[in-house]
Amino acid sequence: MHPAMSDPHSRESLGASFRQSKRELLLMLGTWLVFALWITASGSLLAFRDPGENPATLFGMPSWVVYTVGLPWLIADVWIIFFALRLMKDTDLDAPSPDAHDA
Repeated sequence: MHPAMSDPHSRESLGASFRQSKRELLLMLGTWLVFALWITASGSLLAFRDPGENPATLFGMPSWVVYTVGLPWLIADVWIIFFALRLMKDTDLDAPSPDAHDA
């Protein structure tokens, strides 16, 4: 075991940082899953309609492209900015003391 890990204060600090990063990871993975399901489901439901009919357009693109690619992309951009500015937290990691390497 590394000597710095035997210091209880160092362990608590690492624990808080680990817990915070784990929460952030789970939130990011959950967000990714939501968007992956949205894109997959909306793409499969909206894109493969009757091939003989002309697709409805929105902003000059087929509407299914706007709802499957454009809208989730914009929402993800807003979410990422909110997440980075409000939810991500910087945790302090104490540098090991110089005498910790001597032990």
